[in-house]
Amino acid sequence: MKKKFKIVFLPFKASMWDSLESIYLAARNDKDCEPCVVPIPYYEKHRDKSFGRLCYEGGDYPQNIPIADWRGYFKENRPDAIIFHNPYDNNNLITSVHPDFYTRELRKKTDLLVYVNYGITYYEAKTPGHLGYLPSFTFSDISVTHTKEYAVQIKYLIDMNPTFIKNDVVALGSPKFDAVLNKGRDDFTVPPEWREKIKGKKVLLFSTGISEILRDEKAFMRSQRTVFDTFRARGDVVLWWRPHPLTKETIANICPRFLSFYNKMTKDYIEDGFGIYDETADINRAIAWSDACYTDGSSILYLYLATGKPFALRDTGKKLNLQTDNSNDFTALLKTRINSMKAAKGANILKTNYIIWWHCFADADFVNKIEYNNFLDRFLHFTLNENLYPDAKEYREQKRNLLQNAVENADGTAGQKIYDYVRFSLSV
Repeated sequence: MKKKFKIVFLPFKASMWDSLESIYLAARNDKDCEPCVVPIPYYEKHRDKSFGRLCYEGGDYPQNIPIADWRGYFKENRPDAIIFHNPYDNNNLITSVHPDFYTRELRKKTDLLVYVNYGITYYEAKTPGHLGYLPSFTFSDISVTHTKEYAVQIKYLIDMNPTFIKNDVVALGSPKFDAVLNKGRDDFTVPPEWREKIKGKKVLLFSTGISEILRDEKAFMRSQRTVFDTFRARGDVVLWWRPHPLTKETIANICPRFLSFYNKMTKDYIEDGFGIYDETADINRAIAWSDACYTDGSSILYLYLATGKPFALRDTGKKLNLQTDNSNDFTALLKTRINSMKAAKGANILKTNYIIWWHCFADADFVNKIEYNNFLDRFLHFTLNENLYPDAKEYREQKRNLLQNAVENADGTAGQKIYDYVRFSLSV
């Protein structure tokens, strides 16, 4: 028998390392394992889908994570297992990992190929559709997802196609939750100028995605101005804006006419100086340092749910019954959210098939069809004054129950559970 197992981790973007980190740490704590991290390069794509600039982010990983050179590792090693998180190979419009690391090629380099699902899909319904046919699911020996429902549907899609490798699809959770649950402010370095700006104030994380821009860039800009104007006029709370890491690349590729407007908006925000602009790789620092979150649809919905802190989903395209008054009270919206979660534990509300009905966290009351023009002021009042809201404790408890009902091992142990599963698979 081998004295040690060799397991190599193949991240490609440093901002996505959180989907593998806790598995690596569990492997590093096993005396019978030799784990290695090998960041792999990726290409940016032109509009015609051809390869553009070759990117490599090996220098952007935490200092406590030693890395190996992608050009030489596999010349000298054949690891017992490869663990990776990029699902697309060349099936992404924006980027492609280097062809040497497509899943077909990875199968030749190891005895056990393990895909850990990076995307903790926020809109996850009971039919994941095309995702089941991505290379990551179809050519791996083990595919790890964060929910049982997702695993069942992916396995069904794989079994329907006789040409696919019959891999083991298992719901063991996601290391991304471990990164949120096991780390606090003290685990991250914050620039002195940010600390000075935050000092004595609450922080709202403003996480913007790509889908809102692609849906309607004019509506996106209107919403951005509303958010910026709200915080420019306040001195008791700081806006921490963190756009999706691929925002500019996506705009340049999909709707280039909008890029100059977006760049000017970003430049003006930075120069105004009333908030923080964060384009770094690690979203977990922003989550740890913020007191609440206002976000476009993305996996951060799940992650913020795990913190128990207030969060709201921005929808720039809705047209509801607009109401404006002089009140900042959040009581009615809070009660609607609690009742929605209690009604079906977040699922199947209003006959939807979502595992979690995220609209009960939206910047509107979708049950009663009410939208407040001053939603942000109301939400901030709740964020700054939770002690004034008798329902705040129940709100946190319902969110915690929602997470536990939807996600496997959402208690900070997912990385260890995934590693144990891989280790067992190598032993049999």
